Amino acid sequence: MTADDYSFGTTDTTHGNDQREEYRLTGRVRVWIELESAVPEHGDSTRRIEASSYDVSSAGLRVGVAETLTRGALLPVTIALDSHHSTFELMAEVVWCREVPGDGLQAGLRLVESDETAYLEWMEAVARAMEEN
Repeated sequence: MTADDYSFGTTDTTHGNDQREEYRLTGRVRVWIELESAVPEHGDSTRRIEASSYDVSSAGLRVGVAETLTRGALLPVTIALDSHHSTFELMAEVVWCREVPGDGLQAGLRLVESDETAYLEWMEAVARAMEEN
């Protein structure tokens, strides 16, 4: 992640519904959301969707999604921050999901500290990006 890839601050297109506790980096990251886990004994495969980010922080992100996410659901997510292929396997709670006029379906995800995820590494990467700005 480089300073040129992100800007610092908040841009709110949620029209008065901003409940953020932290500044966010406005920029694009690649996000994959796991909707259904594989069941190996049934030969199932994992079902993921790719989401487009609007902004990110150490605590969460706002993404554009192709289908409705259930509020309160805990979903595994993978986030790729930069062209160096740094990816972070994290757990996210769906805080909200709604249609935003002119922008399509969006969701707010809160990142949850969880064992066997890259939560601390994610926090450090976002802190470095904010320092660069």
